[in-house]
Amino acid sequence: MNMLEGTLPQELGSNMPRLLSLDICANNLHGALPSSLYNLSSLKNFDVGNNKLHGSIPADIGEKFPQLQFFIVFNNQFSGEIPSSLSNLTNLSVLELSENRFSGLVPRDLGRLNALQNLQLGDNMLEAGDTEGWEFINSLANCSQLQVLVLGGNNFTGQFPISIVNLSRTLQILDLDGNRISGSIPSDIGNLVGLEVLYLENTCVSGVISESIGKMINLTVLYLYNNSLSGHIPSSVGNLTKLTKLFAPNNNLEGPIP
Repeated sequence: MNMLEGTLPQELGSNMPRLLSLDICANNLHGALPSSLYNLSSLKNFDVGNNKLHGSIPADIGEKFPQLQFFIVFNNQFSGEIPSSLSNLTNLSVLELSENRFSGLVPRDLGRLNALQNLQLGDNMLEAGDTEGWEFINSLANCSQLQVLVLGGNNFTGQFPISIVNLSRTLQILDLDGNRISGSIPSDIGNLVGLEVLYLENTCVSGVISESIGKMINLTVLYLYNNSLSGHIPSSVGNLTKLTKLFAPNNNLEGPIP
């Protein structure tokens, strides 16, 4: 299979006004994206992931692609802040920005993306703390179709956001791995009954594991290692009949195994 490499020509988007899909994922492309690409207002799919591209996302991207459904730029070298205007792309179902160098706060109004199913922001330099930054979690409660939320490997700090229990029951994957989140796992975490995979390892989370975790009957993978969890493993874990992986070493758990 041939692989594209080099830089993209500056005139790439100039002569394709009706292009619906741009997919140049998994090549060896580098440099900045031509500004002409952002003139392709008919695009529904924008996938440049897994290359060596750099630069920033235009602040007015929310006005560029009114029909966009997929915006995928993972595993590149993009930097700067995530533009708040992304919230204007109300047809967006997949937003994958992981494995770049994005920094600053996550736009607080992402919940306006009512069709959003897959949000991946992992392995960047995004921030949140007790005073500011977690508002986007409150907003995402409006995304009734959300299935994947990947936030691992950022600079998120502060107390575990309690509002995470208000996310859609369609949520299947939640990844908070490798952030410096502190405090306890919310007692109502069991509200996320659709969850199949929970990555909550390598954080500063402490306190007990909520008994309500036994309500997450679809859970197959539960990673809790390298935290400061204490107390007993709740007996309700026995309700998780689909569970295939439970990793909880390097905590302060005690007592009998249920």
